[in-house]
Amino acid sequence: MTIDMHSHWRPPALIDALRARKTPPLIKGGDDGEDVLNSRRGDTPLSEAFDNLEERLAIMDRRGISTAALSLFGGLQWIERLPAEESLPLVRLYNDEVSAMAVAHPGRFVAYASLPQADMDASVAEFDRAMELPGIVGVILPG
Repeated sequence: MTIDMHSHWRPPALIDALRARKTPPLIKGGDDGEDVLNSRRGDTPLSEAFDNLEERLAIMDRRGISTAALSLFGGLQWIERLPAEESLPLVRLYNDEVSAMAVAHPGRFVAYASLPQADMDASVAEFDRAMELPGIVGVILPG
C-alpha cells in the first residue's frame, strides 16, 4: 500500500463559492484564462491543485498510489483566517465535499478537515462535527 500523504484538492463547489465572493479571497479568471486566487498576497494560479477526479485517480493508478490524504490547497487556506461568519460556511463546504469524495471512493481518499481559525469556539465545534464525517482522519492547521 502506497499512501500519498500530501495531496491538495480544490472542490468545484468551493471554487464556485469563492467565485461568488466580492472581496478577497476570491477566484477570478486570469489573463490567460486560468483560475487565480485573489488574496492579500495578490493573484496565485490554482493549477497546482486538482479538480478532475478521474484524472487524479488515473495518475494515482499509474504511480501505484492506493490512497491519497487530501487537504485544502494551500492558497485556499486563507478561508480559514476569515472572520468566523465568513469562514465557517466555506470550511464546512470543503469538509462536506471532501468527506463525500472519500465515501464515493472507499479506500482511495481520506482527508484532513479545515477549521475556522478566527473563533476558537467555532473551530472546536467544527472539529467535532468534521471528525464525525466519513473519511475525515484529522485536521490541518496552517501556520
